[in-house]
Amino acid sequence: MADAFDDLANAAWRAGESFDDQTKGEAAWPEPDMSMIEERTEPAPAFPVDLFGPFWASWLKAAAEGKGAPVDYVGQSLLCATGSILANARRASPWPQWTEAPILWNVNVGNPSSNKSPGQDAVLEHPVGNSKSKIA
Repeated sequence: MADAFDDLANAAWRAGESFDDQTKGEAAWPEPDMSMIEERTEPAPAFPVDLFGPFWASWLKAAAEGKGAPVDYVGQSLLCATGSILANARRASPWPQWTEAPILWNVNVGNPSSNKSPGQDAVLEHPVGNSKSKIA
């Protein structure tokens, strides 16, 4: 058993030496592509708040302003919460053998401290119709 281990260790050592011989006089790694870390972001398109109708558009704007968050974060959270509420009552069916619940998966993308969580909290903590809601 010890001989097998020694043979394996010697083979690994020789492989490392041959790699060193191949790379002498030249860089072992190419220069990294620094363009990968440059900020090249396009601005996000405007969230279509008016598609929600007058009541919800007004609510979304007020909730976003109240939380100091972009309306996008509040609107996405509202869509996801609505889908989860409807999931037990309604299904879409493109054909008889297949049904899908209206569940949406959401991720709010933004820089740290861009009020992603407060935007979600506007929906999760202050549902419309709750008498304790701070957003009217």
